[in-house]
Amino acid sequence: CGIEGISERLRRCLHKNLPDEVLGPGLKAILKAPIRELKIFLIATGLEAEKDFEGLKDLVDFVAVNLRYSARRPRIIFSVTPLVRFPWTPLEFADAFPAEHMKPILDRMKGMIRGRGFEFRQAAELDDNWLSQVLVRAADPRIAAALLRAIEDTGFVHTRDVSPDFVKEFRRLLAEAGLSDKDLLSGASFEESAKKPWAGIGTGIRRQFLFEQYRRAAVF
Repeated sequence: CGIEGISERLRRCLHKNLPDEVLGPGLKAILKAPIRELKIFLIATGLEAEKDFEGLKDLVDFVAVNLRYSARRPRIIFSVTPLVRFPWTPLEFADAFPAEHMKPILDRMKGMIRGRGFEFRQAAELDDNWLSQVLVRAADPRIAAALLRAIEDTGFVHTRDVSPDFVKEFRRLLAEAGLSDKDLLSGASFEESAKKPWAGIGTGIRRQFLFEQYRRAAVF
């Protein structure tokens, strides 16, 4: 089940057309079926507020209560992915968040989910998430130079995991080049976005349309 946002408010932000009155009956029908496993996919946006955590509590409580009526008790897994804001999507214009902002959010989600006896999986480590976000917005040539130097210095080859030594060296070289997390993770205005290297790629979608969708998402 790709629920994405932990609350209806965040699902609106993510443009996920799934209000609570649709989500509840859908989950109830699934849990009544003789399934072996239910995996619920969530996204950690960095925008989570207290009212959103109340939404997550309602969700895990709802699943727990409706398990009583399950034909067979399935394995319940909540898979949580920290959000990466990609170019050529409405969230290109939005600021991303550093690891120290995301960690307490993910820890709280983990506690709430495990507290109900369900499995919690974080689909990407915070180093992976940070690296992905930096690279997809790497319009500044200093980023590419630091990346290649860090690879050379550490011998890093990406197979499955991102090496802590590589991340540490990459961060050091970015700082040496005068680039902070604010420089690396900030979104762009509509005017600034038109100057990005990827803006010249034709996707068939107007950038003005993407920006309008971003403004809607920003006010949920």
